Amino acid sequence: MIAYSKKEKLNEKEVLVSISCLSFNHELYIRQCLEGFINQKTNFAFEVLIHDDASTDKTAEIIKEYEVKYPEIIKPIYQSQNQYSKGVKVSSKYNWSRAKGKYIAMCEGDDYWTDSLKLQKQVDFLEKNEDYGLVHTNFDTYYQDSNYLLKNTHTVYNIEIKDNCTLNYWNLFGEAMATIKTLTACFRYDLIKEWQTVTPENKWLVGDFPMYFFMSLKSKVGYFNESTSVYRTVPQGSLSNVGNDFNKKLNIRKTYVDIRLYFFEKYQLEENKFKKALVRDFNILFDFTILLDNKSVLKEYLDKFGTINKQKPSNKLYKIYLKSNSRTLQRSIQYITKIKLFGSTYINKLFNLKFLISTIKRKFLQ
Repeated sequence: MIAYSKKEKLNEKEVLVSISCLSFNHELYIRQCLEGFINQKTNFAFEVLIHDDASTDKTAEIIKEYEVKYPEIIKPIYQSQNQYSKGVKVSSKYNWSRAKGKYIAMCEGDDYWTDSLKLQKQVDFLEKNEDYGLVHTNFDTYYQDSNYLLKNTHTVYNIEIKDNCTLNYWNLFGEAMATIKTLTACFRYDLIKEWQTVTPENKWLVGDFPMYFFMSLKSKVGYFNESTSVYRTVPQGSLSNVGNDFNKKLNIRKTYVDIRLYFFEKYQLEENKFKKALVRDFNILFDFTILLDNKSVLKEYLDKFGTINKQKPSNKLYKIYLKSNSRTLQRSIQYITKIKLFGSTYINKLFNLKFLISTIKRKFLQ
């Protein structure tokens, strides 16, 4: 078994895995990402479909360097105008549509793979288990601003990923560092093609969860509790890194609820199993509307909440806040809500020794 970058010219028909990579202004990181691909040791051919979205730094130059060196593997598209800002679904339009592989793996240009056998192990598993459509792994997290590497992130966050458990993915969605990280996933191309045919028109800010949850409804999902990759957090680098921007957090929470409502209704999920997480995300969304004094969104989603079997919010403060014109009462409810959110976010983490130690190291000892 040797790295395919060192083999002779390969016929495109032999490609078994298509790696999809999106890049934009990743000059500082893209080389490490590409090296992670090139260093894969496999007994099959793979291709790297990389889309540079009109980077304004030297990202495209670095990609070109690798394209020249590995022309049978590195297959880039260089945009002159940014497509993401135009609302284009870049992966599906520019990468998945030209994939030659039976399987798709993904990794964005600021993340990278560390296990040279990542693809081989995942493909071996999927080839032997035809009832599984996707396999993913544990991962490390690199905090760019503090130069700190958190090893085995799922383990540190006490996140238990159960093999082949659709309910597990549904319940963990929205939790910090939970479930399937895209850079660790490898899945059957047929599943992504099926998802594209049923994807509803939407303005969701999250694309990975609905896609992977759909796959979990259609096939089994495997998990390796070993780190194969590094997820890099950079200031203002991704949707998940919103810091204290509560407006962004509100929009993300709206997306979570909208996605859950779509699957809950479209696929008639069992109420006694899947309703709890849906209600939880509704309540968190209501909390953010109160903190931002956004009564229009609060009313809109209270109405949607009422359509779920005439469900009523467990917290009556939501409706009191909506109807109140007293600033004193509104500020009091906002204060209570802030304490509630703080508690739900941090209380469990305070009793997680691994998490506390890693946080202290990252914040104070670097």
